[in-house]
Amino acid sequence: MEYYVYILSDYMNDHFYVVQTNDLIRRIKQHQQGFFLNGYSKRYNITKLVYFETEPNRLKALTREALLKRWKRKSKYELILKDDPRLN
Repeated sequence: MEYYVYILSDYMNDHFYVVQTNDLIRRIKQHQQGFFLNGYSKRYNITKLVYFETEPNRLKALTREALLKRWKRKSKYELILKDDPRLN
C-alpha cells in the first residue's frame, strides 16, 4: 500500500494544510465536499490540492508529514513551485 503526503491550499494560496493518507482521491473529495466540519481546513476553505508525494509505508509518511508541518510557509511554497511553477 502506498501513502500520500499532500498539501492543500485555499484559492488565494494564503494558507497551507499538510496531511497524509492512504487514499488521496477520497480525502480530496472529502475536503471539497466539506466533510470535515471543524478545523483549519474548513475554517479557511482549504480544498485545492497543490502538492503530493508518495511514501512506501505509513511511518515514513507520518515522518515526512511532521517534517513538512515544521517548515516555514516560504519553504512549503518553494517546494510546491518546484513541482508546479504555475501556482503563481
